[in-house]
Amino acid sequence: MLDNDKQLRGVVAAQKDQMVNIKARSVVLAAGGHGANQKMRGEESEGIDYYGPMTSTGDAYQFNADLDLQTHDLGWYKLYPHGVEVEPGVAKLTTYASKQATDMGAIYVNSKGKRIVNESNVYTAFRNAILKQDDKVAYLVMDERTWKKVYDLLILHDFTPEEIQSFFDNKDKRPIFVKGNLADAAKQAGIDVDELAQTVKNYQGYVKDGHDHEFGRDPKFLHQFEGQTFYIIEQRDRFATTLGGYSVNADNLQLVTTKDAPVANYFGAGEIIGGANGHDSMPSMMNTWGISSGYVAGAAASDNAQRQAAAGDDEANIVAIVGTNASKSYNRKLLYVMKDLFETQVNFDICEIKDLPLFNEDDIDQEPASVKALAAKIEAADGVVFGVPEYDHSIPAALKSAIEWLSCAEHPFKDKPVMIVGTSLGVQGTVRAQMNLRQILDSPGVDAKVLPGNEFMLPQAGTKFDENDHLTDDASEHFLKQCFSHFLTALPAKTKTSVTN
Repeated sequence: MLDNDKQLRGVVAAQKDQMVNIKARSVVLAAGGHGANQKMRGEESEGIDYYGPMTSTGDAYQFNADLDLQTHDLGWYKLYPHGVEVEPGVAKLTTYASKQATDMGAIYVNSKGKRIVNESNVYTAFRNAILKQDDKVAYLVMDERTWKKVYDLLILHDFTPEEIQSFFDNKDKRPIFVKGNLADAAKQAGIDVDELAQTVKNYQGYVKDGHDHEFGRDPKFLHQFEGQTFYIIEQRDRFATTLGGYSVNADNLQLVTTKDAPVANYFGAGEIIGGANGHDSMPSMMNTWGISSGYVAGAAASDNAQRQAAAGDDEANIVAIVGTNASKSYNRKLLYVMKDLFETQVNFDICEIKDLPLFNEDDIDQEPASVKALAAKIEAADGVVFGVPEYDHSIPAALKSAIEWLSCAEHPFKDKPVMIVGTSLGVQGTVRAQMNLRQILDSPGVDAKVLPGNEFMLPQAGTKFDENDHLTDDASEHFLKQCFSHFLTALPAKTKTSVTN
């Protein structure tokens, strides 16, 4: 939500079919990364699968497009090994099962049938080894004894028996899960049969020698393959976290533009600003970044809001009164249209009269709390807008009763700038009701300052609102903006902001 000076004043959100405006002195952006949005990822991510939350779709980069925000390192990802591609570009992790397999002697090979890494090394070594492969795929080769343990751990961690069986059944699709004698399994997986046979033979020799002559694997993880049945499953690199994002000031995490100018009232936290860990991070450090950056951004946003509050609001406070006690009213819709249109320029508080009791002069000494509350809002306001329907060529009785309360027990309208708007099903758009209301507001005891030339009348209300209660008539909306802009120029000097949105 931007004002006419392009200053951030809040956010606009969608709630079912309704738009919701939320005004704020400070906003913290914590919208997450963009890993789930394959269209936002470049060539650097090809062959690398995503396993994070599917809500990380990078929507912030769309709704912030007009702000010209600076970004950095959008092609950096926190990569781990042990991914199984369950659908194109999307993986599930097999870390627990894969670690169990290598502890029991399983080996990693490429499509050429050659080992690619010390299987008992740190995960980053295996991750980097996969990245060096042309197809960015490795294969975990194990015996049936090991597979039984791996299967149990897969079931324990997010896989189902039916899902795993489907991997074996669909041999022409990813992911690759195959079994059989070594030659048959290699052929099904698309691995060089002869090279894999030689690799397994060499490995068996290393086990017998108690020394891995190729990669120096710890002897306690060197185990002979047992039996003639082998299982081969694919392994890919995976990521859940994007490491780049929007650029911010280091001291308060305030977002900046491509020209390094700070964006007023806008701060960032978490994955959306990224960068704290560089091109990589220690495991779990992204949680730490989320917590710490959230604290810093929140504190900075709070300080910024408190400074604005201490300096005083520079926006007009407008009280808009729904001029009927009916539950359904086109005039209520009209006031909410005004709230949506003008809330970036003013504080637009829509107030109801439906809870006020019928005026009775005998009750003046026992003024109802609801009357006192409304009177206090009007007294504190810089201006008042009435949305008035027309009943029998006049204003509704409920509105007349409310004004009687507010001109006898209270006098909040005295010298208060007032704008009158109205809509009706007929062609005259409440013109007679507005004339009647103007006469009432001019009366002694009310003494409102009804500003001439600011009247807005909308005829044929039944055709002027869409299913989301927005105005469908561009000319009427333009005239409404023009009238409200004139109204603002007559308000106290704290605001002279014209309406141009």
